[in-house]
Amino acid sequence: MPSKKPSSKPPRATPSNKIRTFTLLVAILAILSGVYIFLESRLESFYIFTPTHLHSLSLRAISAHGNDTKAVVSYIVSELSEKLPGGYVNLDEDKSKLRGGGARDMANETEFN
Repeated sequence: MPSKKPSSKPPRATPSNKIRTFTLLVAILAILSGVYIFLESRLESFYIFTPTHLHSLSLRAISAHGNDTKAVVSYIVSELSEKLPGGYVNLDEDKSKLRGGGARDMANETEFN
């Protein structure tokens, strides 16, 4: 009588295992969605600067320096740095942020300087 060899095939997933896996994935998705919705509803509590403070600061900077963009940005950065020292405000000046925009930003910086 021939001996039976152990089957080398992996065990098939039974329908109950598939349902259990699907249920687990749905539960994980529901939990992550709940956490996301909870954090999204309290997004303003994570802000460092309030929108009303930034609005009043920008109005004061524009009234003090008019159309001089560098002076306005410098005024805003210095006041925000004084309010919250600790590296929350990037003090490195970047020329591309002070440009007007458009196709000129896509060109090489040396072409227009």
